[in-house]
Amino acid sequence: MENLRGATAPNSRIKVSAKVKTFVLDTNVLLHDPQSIFKFEENNLAIPVEVLEELDSIKGEQSTERGRNARRVHRILQELLPDARAMHEGVELDNGGTLSIIINPYLIEPSRKSPAMDRLREATRRRQGRAEPPTAAIIDSQTVKSAGVTAEVGWDGGK
Repeated sequence: MENLRGATAPNSRIKVSAKVKTFVLDTNVLLHDPQSIFKFEENNLAIPVEVLEELDSIKGEQSTERGRNARRVHRILQELLPDARAMHEGVELDNGGTLSIIINPYLIEPSRKSPAMDRLREATRRRQGRAEPPTAAIIDSQTVKSAGVTAEVGWDGGK
């Protein structure tokens, strides 16, 4: 695994040389130009999984350029990265570069400890008005659609 300051991606397709650079694409780059993925020539492109989450929430915006561009990026990424293996290992692009999705190991391995991640989690909890220890959600058959045909699905705030 190649280590990109705490983020990891398998190095099976990532090129390593003095002339090849690794670019980490932010949501704003992709929203500004959905075709930007193809404009980095023979370099490595890495997209953090958090960017995919942001794009997913933005693509629901109807009648906005941001929403349209988020949907374009989503279609491009679906075509380039058709399955989890392609996302994890990366793919070679037609322009000679590579594209991969990077996942912060602190998100997938809760046992990892980092003072910076602890501060980030604490600040996020405070900003969301949540109690210091992580809170839990109760999901039951009334909350989650469990069959193809149901009368009503909703949230029971009294639980």
